[in-house]
Amino acid sequence: MKKAPFETLVCSPWCRFYKGGKEEMACAGLIFFQNRFEWNSLNKLLQTLEPMSWNASEDQLLAGVLCDPCEFRVDGCGFREGEEDSPPCGGYILLELLIRQGLVQREDL
Repeated sequence: MKKAPFETLVCSPWCRFYKGGKEEMACAGLIFFQNRFEWNSLNKLLQTLEPMSWNASEDQLLAGVLCDPCEFRVDGCGFREGEEDSPPCGGYILLELLIRQGLVQREDL
Protein backbone atom coordinates (compact mmCIF):
# COMPACT_ATOMS: atom_id res chain seq x y z
CA MET A 1 0.00 0.00 0.00
CA LYS A 2 1.32 3.43 -0.78
CA LYS A 3 2.32 5.81 1.97
CA ALA A 4 -0.33 8.54 1.68
CA PRO A 5 -3.12 6.58 3.41
CA PHE A 6 -0.82 5.83 6.35
CA GLU A 7 0.01 9.52 6.57
CA THR A 8 -3.66 10.18 7.31
CA LEU A 9 -3.42 7.92 10.38
CA VAL A 10 0.12 8.50 11.63
CA CYS A 11 1.38 11.86 10.40
CA SER A 12 -1.33 14.46 9.91
CA PRO A 13 -3.13 13.88 13.24
CA TRP A 14 -0.03 13.36 15.42
CA CYS A 15 3.02 15.07 13.93
CA ARG A 16 3.82 18.75 14.32
CA PHE A 17 6.45 18.45 11.58
CA TYR A 18 4.21 16.87 8.95
CA LYS A 19 3.75 18.76 5.72
CA GLY A 20 1.61 17.06 3.10
CA GLY A 21 2.75 16.61 -0.46
CA LYS A 22 6.18 15.20 0.35
CA GLU A 23 5.38 11.55 -0.26
CA GLU A 24 9.01 10.74 -1.05
CA MET A 25 9.99 11.53 2.56
CA ALA A 26 9.19 9.30 5.53
CA CYS A 27 10.39 9.24 9.11
CA ALA A 28 11.06 5.99 10.94
CA GLY A 29 7.74 6.35 12.78
CA LEU A 30 5.75 6.22 9.56
CA ILE A 31 7.86 3.40 8.17
CA PHE A 32 7.35 1.42 11.39
CA PHE A 33 3.57 1.60 11.09
CA GLN A 34 3.63 0.79 7.37
CA ASN A 35 5.73 -2.31 8.02
CA ARG A 36 3.83 -3.57 11.07
CA PHE A 37 0.18 -2.88 10.31
CA GLU A 38 -2.37 -3.17 7.58
CA TRP A 39 -4.09 0.18 7.07
CA ASN A 40 -7.54 -1.15 8.06
CA SER A 41 -6.27 -2.82 11.24
CA LEU A 42 -4.41 0.33 12.33
CA ASN A 43 -7.47 2.44 11.57
CA LYS A 44 -9.64 0.15 13.74
CA LEU A 45 -7.07 0.20 16.53
CA LEU A 46 -6.99 3.98 16.52
CA GLN A 47 -10.76 4.06 16.94
CA THR A 48 -10.25 2.54 20.40
CA LEU A 49 -7.45 4.92 21.43
CA GLU A 50 -8.38 6.99 24.47
CA PRO A 51 -7.39 10.67 24.41
CA MET A 52 -4.30 11.33 26.52
CA SER A 53 -1.06 13.27 26.30
CA TRP A 54 2.26 11.69 25.48
CA ASN A 55 4.91 11.87 28.19
CA ALA A 56 8.02 10.03 26.91
CA SER A 57 7.48 7.27 29.47
CA GLU A 58 8.51 4.69 26.86
CA ASP A 59 11.50 6.66 25.61
CA GLN A 60 14.17 4.02 26.12
CA LEU A 61 12.22 1.52 24.04
CA LEU A 62 11.06 3.99 21.40
CA ALA A 63 14.52 5.49 20.98
CA GLY A 64 15.77 2.09 19.83
CA VAL A 65 12.74 1.18 17.75
CA LEU A 66 12.04 4.52 16.06
CA CYS A 67 14.68 7.16 16.72
CA ASP A 68 17.93 5.26 16.17
CA PRO A 69 17.01 4.09 12.65
CA CYS A 70 15.40 7.41 11.62
CA GLU A 71 17.09 9.01 8.62
CA PHE A 72 15.89 12.47 9.70
CA ARG A 73 18.26 12.40 12.70
CA VAL A 74 21.18 13.08 10.36
CA ASP A 75 20.00 16.70 10.13
CA GLY A 76 19.42 16.86 13.87
CA CYS A 77 16.45 16.02 16.03
CA GLY A 78 15.36 18.62 18.51
CA PHE A 79 13.55 16.05 20.61
CA ARG A 80 16.55 13.69 20.83
CA GLU A 81 18.86 16.63 21.46
CA GLY A 82 16.68 17.73 24.38
CA GLU A 83 15.49 21.01 22.89
CA GLU A 84 12.68 22.52 24.87
CA ASP A 85 9.40 22.74 22.93
CA SER A 86 10.54 20.14 20.38
CA PRO A 87 8.22 17.14 20.43
CA PRO A 88 9.00 13.80 18.83
CA CYS A 89 7.53 12.75 15.51
CA GLY A 90 3.93 11.65 15.26
CA GLY A 91 4.88 7.99 14.97
CA TYR A 92 6.69 8.20 18.31
CA ILE A 93 3.74 9.89 20.00
CA LEU A 94 1.24 7.46 18.53
CA LEU A 95 3.25 4.34 19.38
CA GLU A 96 3.82 5.55 22.94
CA LEU A 97 0.08 6.08 23.43
CA LEU A 98 -0.72 2.65 21.98
CA ILE A 99 1.78 1.01 24.34
CA ARG A 100 0.59 2.92 27.42
CA GLN A 101 -3.01 1.95 26.69
CA GLY A 102 -2.11 -1.71 26.19
CA LEU A 103 -3.11 -1.71 22.52
CA VAL A 104 0.44 -2.62 21.45
CA GLN A 105 2.64 -4.84 23.61
CA ARG A 106 6.25 -3.86 24.32
CA GLU A 107 7.29 -7.47 23.70
CA ASP A 108 5.97 -7.28 20.15
CA LEU A 109 8.40 -4.55 19.20
